[in-house]
Amino acid sequence: MPALCLLILPEEPHEIRLCPLAAVLQGSTRKIAESFSAASRKVYVIPGVALLALAVGIPFVHSDQLVPEFRERDLLIQWSARPSTSQLAMSRIAGELVRELDDIPGITNVGVHVGRAVTSDLIVGINASQVWARVDPQADYDATLAAVESAIESYPGLDVDLTTYSEERIAAVRAEEEDKLVIRIYGQDTEVLAREAQKVKDVLGNIEGIAELEIKGTSIEPTVEIQVDLERAQQYGIKPGDVRRAAATLLSGLEVGSLFEEKKVFDVVVWGTPDTRSSLSDVENLLIETPSGQYVRLEQVAEVGIKPHPTVIRREGVARYVDVEVDIFGRGRSAVANEIQARLEAYSFPLEYHAEVLGDERFFAAGKRPVLAATLTALIGIFLVTQATLRSWRLATLLVLSLPVSVLGGILVVVLAGAEFSLGSLLGLLLVTAAALLPFALLHDSAGMEIAGPLAGAALGGLVTTLVMTLFVLPLLYLGFGTEARCEEDFENLLEAVPSGS
Repeated sequence: MPALCLLILPEEPHEIRLCPLAAVLQGSTRKIAESFSAASRKVYVIPGVALLALAVGIPFVHSDQLVPEFRERDLLIQWSARPSTSQLAMSRIAGELVRELDDIPGITNVGVHVGRAVTSDLIVGINASQVWARVDPQADYDATLAAVESAIESYPGLDVDLTTYSEERIAAVRAEEEDKLVIRIYGQDTEVLAREAQKVKDVLGNIEGIAELEIKGTSIEPTVEIQVDLERAQQYGIKPGDVRRAAATLLSGLEVGSLFEEKKVFDVVVWGTPDTRSSLSDVENLLIETPSGQYVRLEQVAEVGIKPHPTVIRREGVARYVDVEVDIFGRGRSAVANEIQARLEAYSFPLEYHAEVLGDERFFAAGKRPVLAATLTALIGIFLVTQATLRSWRLATLLVLSLPVSVLGGILVVVLAGAEFSLGSLLGLLLVTAAALLPFALLHDSAGMEIAGPLAGAALGGLVTTLVMTLFVLPLLYLGFGTEARCEEDFENLLEAVPSGS
């Protein structure tokens, strides 16, 4: 603003009247400038370079988590047992956890469901479960959360993840991490997909920049497999569909109708009793009626065995797929992605099988280019306006280089508070209003302040260092390096304009 005012306003300004605070700051600035104006340039260069390096380097040393941890009252516990765990066992375990959570002070409501509904969008088996718990708004959030964590840790052998609803939704739609790539292989047969995934892993294993390759497969569980022998079934006049229908009724149940009661609909399912399907021998002894009215055992017309099968079959469109995850280290993501794509094009997949690289660098670059272009345009504009005002390339360069240092206070506040450089902290470095942000900074530990709290702290810290930079550091830098100025009056005008313009 001071630079724009000097360019736009008349050359002969009206009388400038300073408030008492501005007069005091002007006097202090003048005294400090006069004291250090004769100092060596090393006095300015060494601290300036150190502060610039600190301002630029701190965000890279600290965590770069963009989304903060939300202090939501609705907790979500996702857990899964071994793939062979039965529905009865999962229901028993989930019921025990619900009772434990319900006894915790501060927990008001608890709900649970096991497996997935018929039309659910969850891709889980019967060995998975979700537990919902609500924290009382009047309860101590941290203490209640610690009690919940202690309760779920008392169940060994289960894969447990405690999160919140917002975090779960964000994770579901969040883009891939920038140090990872995913190679998705499409096809129909799961065994062929597994073999091709291993071959692709071997083909890409020696690419420079790939730290690790991991096949993201699904869990395997033992499953009864029944293969109808067409020749033997034909001898008895039995159709393959009759065999499959009888076996499915025994093992999985067959819906035969509906029951209506009190405006509710209940499915009527015919299912074999546990005693008739408790072992492989029981399944082999299943009786199937022939067209002549006689009965044959299942093992007489089919091969019955137990084979490993995936618990979940993942699809995209009509094709099944398996993912190979790539960790990148020591090389640019774009270069690694291009080399992976080249090797996949040279690799010969079986008919109707192919692979794609997800999270291509071109997708990320398309989103970064507008931001980078806008930033560079703004910096160039600031530099040119400052140079036109001061008529000094050297002083304009000093001003542009001082911009990162001016937000150093905001970065230090985030570091000292032990917070993350999340979305709120980054936005806070761009704001300029202090009074409205102070309440948010004081209430940063409250629920709902996960973004506004760090935002306010970073903004207030940045305002302090911006004030110091504008009133004291920049004038000293101008005096130390402004040898290209036209006359001594330029420095006098500059010093007088700094307090009033700030």
